Amino acid sequence: MKLIETLLSGSSVENVVVYDYQEAAWKLIFDVDDLSGLFDMTASVDAIPVIDAAVARLAERSDDIRRVITSEEKLGVRGYRTRLLSIRRDLVNYPDARISGVIEVE
Repeated sequence: MKLIETLLSGSSVENVVVYDYQEAAWKLIFDVDDLSGLFDMTASVDAIPVIDAAVARLAERSDDIRRVITSEEKLGVRGYRTRLLSIRRDLVNYPDARISGVIEVE
C-alpha cells in the first residue's frame, strides 16, 4: 500500500491511500511511469497545477482509465476525481501545505 500524504499544518495530515491494484489508474491519471517521484514535499502552489492537470486528464482519458480499473476497485472514475478534488481543496485551504508521495507504507 502507498500514500499520497498532504501535510496541512503543524501535525495535521491528510492521506489518500493508493492500493496496489489502483496504481495503473493513478499512473494514467498523473501521466507518469512511476508514482514514487510524483511529489517530494511539494508546496501547494506547485502541486495545485499538477492536480489540475490530473483532473483534466481524468476527464479526457476516462475510457482508458476505466479499462485499467480492476474488479477489486470500488472507486470508479468518479471516485478518483473526488479524491483529486479533495487533495486540491486541502492545498487551496492550507497555502503552506506540502504534499509528499506516493510513499510506500506497511
